[in-house]
Amino acid sequence: MDLSFLIPGKIRRQVLQYFVENPDVQVHIRGLARELGASPQQIYQELLNMEGWGLLFSSSQGNQRVFRVNKKFPLLPPIEDLFRSLKEENSRSYDIVQTFDLKE
Repeated sequence: MDLSFLIPGKIRRQVLQYFVENPDVQVHIRGLARELGASPQQIYQELLNMEGWGLLFSSSQGNQRVFRVNKKFPLLPPIEDLFRSLKEENSRSYDIVQTFDLKE
């Protein structure tokens, strides 16, 4: 199971997941693009969207713009819970497949 039915954009899902799993990290556009295997332009657009929603903050460090999670964003806890639940569900599904040697 994945979040494509709720969050249709692959890049958006990847960026959200990155920040949910790394809430204390500050990251610049090119670094995140490398990490996620996406183009800097795609990443930048999603970062701007998320900053516009209030989920992320940005600041300048030298000539680079870095982004970090706004921990006071009211929907952050439910987003974290959603990703955590999905990860647990996928882990249980994987265990069942391995236990019974099933093909997905």
